Amino acid sequence: MTVGPEINLTAEWQRTQDINQRLMDRNRRWDELYQAGGGKVSDFLRADFGTEDPAGLQIDPTPDQTIAIKSMIEAPGYKDYSLLDKFITFHYISGFVIEDRDDAIYLNPRLFPARERQKSFDPVRYTNAALGHLLGHKTLEVSDTASHEFAHTRQHHIEKGGWRGKPSGNDILQAGLSEKPTIARYWREANRFIKDISALLKQRFPVDGYFAETKEMQARMHEMLAVGYAQWQKLPTTRTELWAALSNMGVEPTEAIRKQLEESEDGKKALADFAVTPAIAARVAHVASTFNNIASHVGEADVKEGLWVSHYPALYGELLEFYGDGPGRARMGLGQNPRAAIEAVRTIRSNETEMSESEATQIAASIPPASAAPFLNKVMMTLRHSPYNARAMQVSQALLTREDVRQEMFRDRLNESGSDGIFYGNQVARNYLDTDNTLPLSSALNLGNTEMVRIIMKAGANPFQRYLDVDIRDKPLFSSSAAQVVLSWAKDMDYLADPTRVPKTERERVSDPGFREWVEARGKAIETMLESSPDPDRTHPFVHTDGTREQVSLRELVDRAKRMSAPDPERPQEYEL
Repeated sequence: MTVGPEINLTAEWQRTQDINQRLMDRNRRWDELYQAGGGKVSDFLRADFGTEDPAGLQIDPTPDQTIAIKSMIEAPGYKDYSLLDKFITFHYISGFVIEDRDDAIYLNPRLFPARERQKSFDPVRYTNAALGHLLGHKTLEVSDTASHEFAHTRQHHIEKGGWRGKPSGNDILQAGLSEKPTIARYWREANRFIKDISALLKQRFPVDGYFAETKEMQARMHEMLAVGYAQWQKLPTTRTELWAALSNMGVEPTEAIRKQLEESEDGKKALADFAVTPAIAARVAHVASTFNNIASHVGEADVKEGLWVSHYPALYGELLEFYGDGPGRARMGLGQNPRAAIEAVRTIRSNETEMSESEATQIAASIPPASAAPFLNKVMMTLRHSPYNARAMQVSQALLTREDVRQEMFRDRLNESGSDGIFYGNQVARNYLDTDNTLPLSSALNLGNTEMVRIIMKAGANPFQRYLDVDIRDKPLFSSSAAQVVLSWAKDMDYLADPTRVPKTERERVSDPGFREWVEARGKAIETMLESSPDPDRTHPFVHTDGTREQVSLRELVDRAKRMSAPDPERPQEYEL
């Protein structure tokens, strides 16, 4: 047999052996972490990648939090499970983290048989193990399961800080359905329902209710890339490289993405740089298949394209930040790493004492302009009724004195000349991992937060400035403004004035015991907005929810809302919500 000069069988054999050795070393490192009972975040990164500084990234070390690794038998509540529940958990769940906990991973003891044998005799565990062996359950890879759960702890770490949003799989699966005829929508929904029921009958998790959840997709992406690192010895740093890595590992790209990878110079290089051996492809095949099932579940071609163009880069951009990469999501074209703002929220929550003006200014100075709007929304949503609210308001006020922040947040200013009604276009709004990028003034009005309304209006917010939300395909979902909150409030006031006007779809919301108090709080916030406006009689373009447009002033809009919610016969009939 003649072998061309471009192939060196000895070198190729050695390369394969090196890759296999790295994978075995990865298993060993995770086993050592388990036997040690856990470690620091840096230890977990080292277990996954062989280093706490993955090649290709700009690592700014993250706070080195301690994470415990325990047997699921030690999980809170496990002892109270029935024998049947223990059996099911033991044989169908390889590991888990507890919701809202970022400091512990619970793994199936079957992953570590050697260590478990050293423990005292447990008849339940040994009965489970024996039955599992009879049923043919194979030994699981400890490193893959532990790696997956480690990603979940990083997600929970952000959530505990009051930062991360929680979009569901439906945000992906429902995109585009509203544009289809009713019959087509029902057929697509029925098809998905049948697939999920079929999965449950086969004792598998459903796509819609589990695999398509953002948390699960991101953890599985981390799991694949950590395995691939054993061969690449670097991580993707561009969208094209990410696409190549996923494609090489068995995630089926769309035709447009495939063409770009195979025909462009960058794509060809990325495919070569992030190639994987058949053994690695086989090891992650079950993970890649979940991504392919999600794409199949989606159905619509433009949504499948959106998975590759928008959603996968969003998941990965945040993963890079979990690893400590400074650019993070910016590498994927998704704006600025919000880590500084996340740490600002943590600092605010660190104690309850009032901070000095200089301390508040220092914390505010650390927040990037692109993260200012989400920061304000986060502290309003999570800290308003907490002991930390006074500190949050101090930092918020200091933040809104910065000219760069005002320029970023208020693209159309009341105290400046220029065009009105500009769409709010924060780049981070296109990151589907975070749902708190709406206009802070709208949030403050909806929450009835008069103090925040006053601060934001003083900084120069325009109530008629519009915010554009987009779906996974980058297509507009809706636009909103603080001015539209005024009319929404009028509708709720109308419901309070005459309950007979409440439609069936709204009755549960309106009957809530706290509904009246919430409506009244919004009314006070709206009055504060009007009083704080430097020019409430200036007219602006206003777009109604039905798309109709008009020129109207803030004072006129508020007065109209009051008349619309007034009892008959004062109610004017020419305006409809």
